[in-house]
Amino acid sequence: MPRFDRFLAKARATQREVYAVDPPALAPLDWVHYVVEHLHCAHVELAEAAQCLPLKQWRAGRLLGDPSDEQVEDAVDELVDALCHISNVLVALGVSDDVLNERYDRKVSYTAGRDGGYR
Repeated sequence: MPRFDRFLAKARATQREVYAVDPPALAPLDWVHYVVEHLHCAHVELAEAAQCLPLKQWRAGRLLGDPSDEQVEDAVDELVDALCHISNVLVALGVSDDVLNERYDRKVSYTAGRDGGYR
């Protein structure tokens, strides 16, 4: 079973049905604006996820690396937001679910071979 089962197909359908946008069919300048906007949004959401977690030594509160349940929930919400924006960019690039699965598996295999896994 693929890791991403119709993930990008669903993202494209959402863009069409909810926002009346078909990213791969946009005019060139509209496509550029769409991709740049979603890359920026993904970056912002990732930064917001980092803010949810106890990563700063100088911040008062919980110990580093010991997030509360609420902090984890908030970070997951922000990461899912980033994932939605990343999926929109992949759709705009014309990436299929088959290509996403193949590239993801290739990356995981390469990383495991290079790093030997996390220790």
